[in-house]
Amino acid sequence: LTQDQYPLLTEGVALESRLGPMGFIPGEVFVDMRACYYAGIHNRSTYGICGTKETGAYSIVCSGDGTFYHDKDFGDVLEYYGTRGDEDITPSTQILQASRWTGNPVRVLRGASRSGPSWSQWAPAYGVRYDGLYRVEKAVDIHKDDDPSQPVVNCLFTLRRLPDAEQVCGVSLEAIRRRPGSLNFFRGTVSSGQKWIGKEVDE
Repeated sequence: LTQDQYPLLTEGVALESRLGPMGFIPGEVFVDMRACYYAGIHNRSTYGICGTKETGAYSIVCSGDGTFYHDKDFGDVLEYYGTRGDEDITPSTQILQASRWTGNPVRVLRGASRSGPSWSQWAPAYGVRYDGLYRVEKAVDIHKDDDPSQPVVNCLFTLRRLPDAEQVCGVSLEAIRRRPGSLNFFRGTVSSGQKWIGKEVDE
């Protein structure tokens, strides 16, 4: 990631997020969610869904750390759960529902497990990695207590990665799946002792 994509990081001002690749290339790695937020690739400082109910999701960050549901990752295909509501669909889940109907592509980022073994063979060992544009192909309603007579409280979304030719620079997922290869990847950007997700930089 180039330094000019962090011009406001130290000032605590985030770049505006929007639909599309925003100039980011699949395989770019961020030290944590704060870096994602200030770079503008994901305008939330936490995992989850970012976007609007009108346009759909700009981006999602998955880490396999769900309390009630666990995403299934097949690389080019991702089965991703929204956030569970108590009696209704949450606003975040509604945003990803909108992506299903608008057809707008979604930036998908994968985060390292914050504890324990990796949640997916496609996830980075540390940090948060941008893996390209995906499109929501399917949304399945989930009822409260798995009872069809109860309200819908969540959705299971199936996202498929756009063809390599439609990604910035034509980058395939296979080509970037092992990035970052070492903690030196961010040397000069990450200060000594700064924590990665689940790791600590050793200078």
